[in-house]
Amino acid sequence: MKKIIFYTIIFCCISLSACNDWLNVQPRTQIRRDMVFETENGFKDAIAGVYIKLGDYSAYGDRLTFTTVEHLVAHWETTIGTAEMALNNHDYKDATVKSRFSSIYLSVYNIISHLNAILEQIDAKKDVFDGINYELVKGEALALRAYCHLDILRLFGPMPTKMDNSITLPYVTTISKEPHQRLSYTEFTNALLDDLNKAEELLNKVDPVKDYSMSDVNDPSSGEYKPTDTFRAYRKFRMNYYAVLGLKARFYLWMQDKVNATNYAKMVIEAKNTDGSLKFELGGPNDFALKKYTLGSEHLFGLHKFDLSKISERLFESGSLNKERNDVLDDVFENLDTDVRFVEMWTTVVSSHGDSKFSIKKYWQQDGVDFENKEVIPLIRLSELYMIVMETTPLAEANEYYKTFRAARDNAPLSFTDELDRLNTIVKEFRREFYAEGQMFYTYKRLGISNMLWVNGEVDEKAYVIPLPDSEILSN
Repeated sequence: MKKIIFYTIIFCCISLSACNDWLNVQPRTQIRRDMVFETENGFKDAIAGVYIKLGDYSAYGDRLTFTTVEHLVAHWETTIGTAEMALNNHDYKDATVKSRFSSIYLSVYNIISHLNAILEQIDAKKDVFDGINYELVKGEALALRAYCHLDILRLFGPMPTKMDNSITLPYVTTISKEPHQRLSYTEFTNALLDDLNKAEELLNKVDPVKDYSMSDVNDPSSGEYKPTDTFRAYRKFRMNYYAVLGLKARFYLWMQDKVNATNYAKMVIEAKNTDGSLKFELGGPNDFALKKYTLGSEHLFGLHKFDLSKISERLFESGSLNKERNDVLDDVFENLDTDVRFVEMWTTVVSSHGDSKFSIKKYWQQDGVDFENKEVIPLIRLSELYMIVMETTPLAEANEYYKTFRAARDNAPLSFTDELDRLNTIVKEFRREFYAEGQMFYTYKRLGISNMLWVNGEVDEKAYVIPLPDSEILSN
């Protein structure tokens, strides 16, 4: 029943016959946008539509998670002469590669334009909202705008190790037919942080996740949380307060600000419910045994993707995305074939051609899996915040976090011996942990690593800074 309720909430915007039209940024649709935002339901429909668009093929429903950005780090086998091989080689002059990044750029900025349509109207229409819904919608919209801009920066912006204050990208906060001005690195990141700060302030005041457990707010039909408006439930699938804190930790780490990255990561790791239990917990062997491969207990923010079973069948269960077993075992898991992530998540499948392929089960949709683990793509997980504190805290403290993390993955405790060992180990753990989640390229880029596993030759700045599309449609 809860699944039906959630689907009704999210898909309500489809009932608007011109869902795409009213969010079109052209002036001719201004009247339609104004009409849609006359009621609270109009704003609810609009933010629901944004979550659907996050799952688009050119956004987080494929290219920014499983495929394009994963091919940048050679996580999947490729065939000579294909666009995938060109991605492996960081050949950004290849026509198909250029087209793929152009579609990503367009898609993400299109999502941003939808958010700006909400944000340009919401303050003037504050009186149409009931209770906390104004703060929820505005806080989520601001945080999602920051989330999207951060990924634009991580893909198309400069390397953090070589950043200066040169002109970078547009931080788009308005709907206009005029070109959006590109900002300096400082201006761009200040605008991003401003959105995050405002989102944190708004959601800190009202988000039900502050007073109830994530399980309760995700299951209003049976938990302690009984909202009169189910729009306020299912917070794990929305940009909630703790997701904002996690995103700020990610942002500060990208900015090389270890102090703030540590503080925000700890705010999530140490967050507790009213009964003293932890708000979020690392998944463990029991989760994997129950086929909860994306580890829903760790999700600060997960994207519900309603056709994920079909995507999994097409990409993973068919062996379309695959890697040699020996490469995964020897290079990723360093021959530790008892690591629960290898034992439970990697398997041999038979392709349509009848040959055996080795692929990951992370997105397989198994029968009997509960709601918070089914049809969901993780966008921010607790384990990332453990990685952050493992990297940013003093060595002795970092080793305590690493001990906890390894226990959750059913591994014997290990310690970082020195700073170089810490860095090398975290990179390896990040690869094991976030395979097929689209995060490894950003880790390499943030650290300025010159040798990627499975990528031939030295990786330099030209490989890490994706060229902007030839025609900057989104700035016009």
